[in-house]
Amino acid sequence: MDFPKNINFNHIFIIDLLKDNEFQTARRLDDDLSVFIPSSQRVYLKIASKEQLIKTLLHIELMEIPQGIKPIIHIEGHGSEQSLSLPNGTTIRWGELYEVLSKINFALNNTLILFIATCYGFHYINTLNILTPTPTYCLISPSKSIEFGGIESGVAVFYKNLFITKDLDISINNLMEHDNTFDFYYSDRFFIGLMINYFKEGHYGKSSRQRLERLLSEAFNRDESEGCILARNERRAVLSQRRKYAKKFIKSENSRFDIYKRNSLKFLGNYDKEIYDEIMKEVKLKIK
Repeated sequence: MDFPKNINFNHIFIIDLLKDNEFQTARRLDDDLSVFIPSSQRVYLKIASKEQLIKTLLHIELMEIPQGIKPIIHIEGHGSEQSLSLPNGTTIRWGELYEVLSKINFALNNTLILFIATCYGFHYINTLNILTPTPTYCLISPSKSIEFGGIESGVAVFYKNLFITKDLDISINNLMEHDNTFDFYYSDRFFIGLMINYFKEGHYGKSSRQRLERLLSEAFNRDESEGCILARNERRAVLSQRRKYAKKFIKSENSRFDIYKRNSLKFLGNYDKEIYDEIMKEVKLKIK
């Protein structure tokens, strides 16, 4: 199951985290892209420290995006399974980068394309938390160690296809055919897969009981915040009644849609009834 998404991008930020005495693959990428991406849509940034990197990303979020910039962010440098390296010897943990880029992706309504051209760059997505906003719509990156400069030609192929066709799927497929070093992540597809598995396996039993208790707790917390304090015997009667209603609700179609909507808003920043309907069709097919 797949839902095509229109991604409108009009800019690319090339963030260079390489030392001056290394092969300048980021600079060469900027030169390669100049053939088909005008300078008005292309920014090359040489970054030396963690502080400068965070400041640059915050500038993109607070100053560039409000002016109508819809960027692709390309990061070129060195990475490990835990962090991204900076030229001055400092590092930034993938989780820290996740927090900053999540804000950019939120400002873009979950349309950020992120390309991390480093060793182990795909480990960035290991910090994924379904209860917080996704840090990017699409991530493209190697998940293991790579030879320095080994992915350079593949990167250029990807961007040429992307800016000419404006089709992310075609561009990624062409990249994978050219160089299978890369992995990729789509937030929408990832979330849909989670929801299908949840409704197929986790909507009943222990998970259902936990949700029942959460709904009851939320109801009583809401009562207290509104100044409604119940005596012990009143609370027992209300609890019994609410538990009966909550059990009925949890088994209903409205309950399933509530779960989808709540989590989709948290993770993707939006929800779509059509997507929910397709998820439930897929669930029913897998249960048969």
